[in-house]
Parts: sequence; structure tokens; C-alpha cells
Amino acid sequence: MSLIALLLASLVLPGDAPPIDDEGLLMQEVFIEAVDRAAPSVVMIESFGAIGKVPDPIPQRRGVNPIRHQGLSPGTGPTTGVILTEDGEILTSSFAFPTDPAAIIVTLADGKRHTATLVARDFSRGIALLKIEATGLPAARFAAKGSVRVGQWALALGRSFAGDRPAPQMGIVSALDRISGRAIQTDAPTSPANYGGPLIDIEGAVLGIIVPLSPRGEEAAISTYDSGIGFAVPRWDIERVLDRLRGGDDLHPGFLGVEFDAPRTMGGLDVKRVLPGTSAEGAGIEENDKILRVGGRPVRTSFELQREIGRGIAGDVITLLIRRGDEEMEIQALLGKRPKKEPESD
Repeated sequence: MSLIALLLASLVLPGDAPPIDDEGLLMQEVFIEAVDRAAPSVVMIESFGAIGKVPDPIPQRRGVNPIRHQGLSPGTGPTTGVILTEDGEILTSSFAFPTDPAAIIVTLADGKRHTATLVARDFSRGIALLKIEATGLPAARFAAKGSVRVGQWALALGRSFAGDRPAPQMGIVSALDRISGRAIQTDAPTSPANYGGPLIDIEGAVLGIIVPLSPRGEEAAISTYDSGIGFAVPRWDIERVLDRLRGGDDLHPGFLGVEFDAPRTMGGLDVKRVLPGTSAEGAGIEENDKILRVGGRPVRTSFELQREIGRGIAGDVITLLIRRGDEEMEIQALLGKRPKKEPESD
């Protein structure tokens, strides 16, 4: 240690924070600059007068209070959004819009306020597309797919409270391709305050839009809130459905409608029950069939089947390879919407 460093250390009194070294100051500046670069494209969103019944607050895991006790429930309180295009398209979380609101107000980084239209929601990804009448907006810069790596720094930004800068939360990218390949996982703290906001890298590029998905790929079951992990949907996955959202189509998670004897089997999944009125029944799947592949990918566990079904949305057609007795056959199934009272089926 240098003489200067020893002298500085000797000046620190008991209970005082130690001085920040040059490396710490440099890293601090990097984080500040990253927030500054992303800030112009981060907006605050307020909605008023929900049309229809607002869902009850969502219960959390044991020991964690419901979101109601935090003062935040779906569709209440301000939240965050990200400017997608210069002509007024904004991405946010569908958590803020469980029903159609009577009015939506978007406040830009410069303080200007605009009335927004809710164009469409994708409940399988937990995102919503808004539109305001404006031009020349500071659109977010998104990171390319190959540039995102596990272990890199990540900052979760929110602009749901007063202030001239978004509030950052720091963490890392802890996993990729979560939620059927749709989400980046982070340990940066996420909450309703920054849902719809950006997860950014240390250069200010947006890694993804922060959404309250659960590992089952459902927005309705936010069991991961305040549990140490959060999710963000990247631009390259949103692109797959962006035209449909722009066309005004609300999108829902796909559902097949089969149950199994055991959660794990070797060489495919044995169908125990086909739920009536579901895609599985319409496709001709029968009890005791064995599902071998979905979309060309082998499935050996119910988790793998959930992952492959989760790649699609309601209205998509998927190809399944099944074995019935000694015969193997391919069948086509039109995915439907997940019934609310069938949480353990796929």
C-alpha cells in the first residue's frame, strides 16, 4: 500500500465509511453514465378509470405480503415504459393494464405529458404496446442478442416516481433463455415500480423490458416478486410478435390440455387425461398416447413440454410426434388459451 493510501486510511474514524478508491470511483461514473444514456427513453405511465373488473391483488409466497400491502396492485399506481420508436410507440408491462383503462397518460423525460392509446397486450410475455401522437422521440437503443452474457452488469430502471432521473437498481444477468426462451433473468431488484422499464447494460443499451413473469411463464402468478430474481423480455423476442401487437391483437399463452401419470418419464410423456374442449381433444390426442416430440424437439418431462408449448401463443399451430400402441404419427394442434382453473395441466 502506498504512503498516501496509508495516510488516508489512518484518517478514517471508527464508524466512518472507508474512502472510495480510484477503481470504485470509475465504476461509479460508469453506472451514472449508463443511466444518463438510457434516461431520455424511459417514461412514466399512469392509467385511470379501469373499464371492467380489476383482478384481486396477487398473493405471494409464504412470508411475503401481497402486493396490496405494498400499496401496489395490478393497474394501480404509476409505472414505467420505454420508447420503442421515434414516432411514439412505447413498450411497457401488461401488469399495468389488467383491464382496458379509460385514460393513459405518458410523461416523457422532459416533463411533457401525452395521452396514450393501449394498442395491444401480450400476456405470454407480460408486455403491452402503447402509442402516443408525437415525433422525434428519443427511442431506446437495444442490445444485440449476441452481446448479452451471463455475469455481466445489469441495471433495472424505473420512472414511476417524481424526479428528473430514473431510479436504478443494480445486479447482474444471471441467466438467459428463461421462460421458454423468452426472458433474461437478473438479480437486480424488480417490483411494480419498474415493471415495464428497461434492464440496461453499463453502456446504457436496453437488454430487455422488465416484466413480472414467473418461471411457469405466467404473468398472473407473480411468485417471484421480491424473491431475488426478475425477468426482462429482450427486443429480439418481442420482434416475433410486434406486428401482431401493432395490429391490435391481444396475445395469450398457448395451452394444449393434457395431464400425465408422472412428472418424469423416459422416452416421452404418457397421457393420462385429455381435457374436454381443449386443443388436445381437437387434435385427436387420446389417453395412453405417448408424446415424443413437440415442434421437432424431444420431450421427456412435463417441464420440457411446458417449455415447448410456452414457445407458442394461443392461435399458433404446433406439430407433435406421438406414439399410439406400436404406431408413431405426427399431428397438428391449434393452441388455445389456458383455462384459469387448470393450473397443473399443459
